[in-house]
Amino acid sequence: MKIERRINKINMPQICPFCKSRNISLYLGGYLGKLYKCGSCNYVGPVIIEMSEEDYRKLMEEEEKSNRSQQVD
Repeated sequence: MKIERRINKINMPQICPFCKSRNISLYLGGYLGKLYKCGSCNYVGPVIIEMSEEDYRKLMEEEEKSNRSQQVD
């Protein structure tokens, strides 16, 4: 069961919690935790979003619809 979780986690894209970019890299890491850095908005922090590729596509579609509706108003 643990092996299945690790395999599934490998295929999950890492996403910036601020700009939703996939341009995330490990900034610092060690025994106490990890810090990630977004190459798009320069966010640095311990929190990133990990989700399936399908869920990421849905999120981006919803974000795009939301942006379009705000531009119309």
